[in-house]
Amino acid sequence: MDYEPENQKGGQMKDSFTERSKRLSEELERCLLADKNILVILDIMDRSNEES
Repeated sequence: MDYEPENQKGGQMKDSFTERSKRLSEELERCLLADKNILVILDIMDRSNEES
């Protein structure tokens, strides 16, 4: 009995999962930054509306 291919397969699955989770976390970070930017822009717009 040779279990090596199974171990190899498991390692590849783990790697692809890690890669996928890394990509998802980067995407989430971009979305959070975009949300923060929108809030800042809305705040600036509110201030400029109050001044005029």
